[in-house]
Amino acid sequence: MSLPPSAAEPLRIAALAARADGEAEVACSLLLDAAQLDPADANVQFDLAEIHLDLEHVDAAQAILDALEGKAGDVARVRALQARGRLIAAGQSADPASLQARIDANLDDFDARLRMANALALTRDYRPALHLLLELVRRDRKWQDEAARKAMLDLFTLLGSEPRYDDMVREFRILLARALN
Repeated sequence: MSLPPSAAEPLRIAALAARADGEAEVACSLLLDAAQLDPADANVQFDLAEIHLDLEHVDAAQAILDALEGKAGDVARVRALQARGRLIAAGQSADPASLQARIDANLDDFDARLRMANALALTRDYRPALHLLLELVRRDRKWQDEAARKAMLDLFTLLGSEPRYDDMVREFRILLARALN
């Protein structure tokens, strides 16, 4: 016996269409209305968290994800969205050109390398980002409480939900394991 559709579903569908059309603010408004109609609809909550991340409203997305954690059946999706939120927070306002200039001037500027990796990942340039992070792990795995390793794990979590990245994730997991041993 299937459950009846949520009263929020028509608004959710409209919000997904608005998001696909590049109208994130409209999608967010529709999802907020949908959440009021059916606060228990996890799909609405997930979609709302994703829209907040699209808009770089990391705190709003994190509040939703905190509420979903432990309640939602899709733990992998919660973790992937949390990883995306951490990535956005770490890469916001990074200027790749100035970061590259810092790296060129000082090859040991680990902070610039980490920030560059985050900026690359935000633009979905994942392979170069993972290479930068791996190099940081190889050079000083304990730096900043293992920040590079943790950033790699976040990227693995984020990319793990998309099968097209399986080979790349597998490759870099192996490289990371070798670097740590």
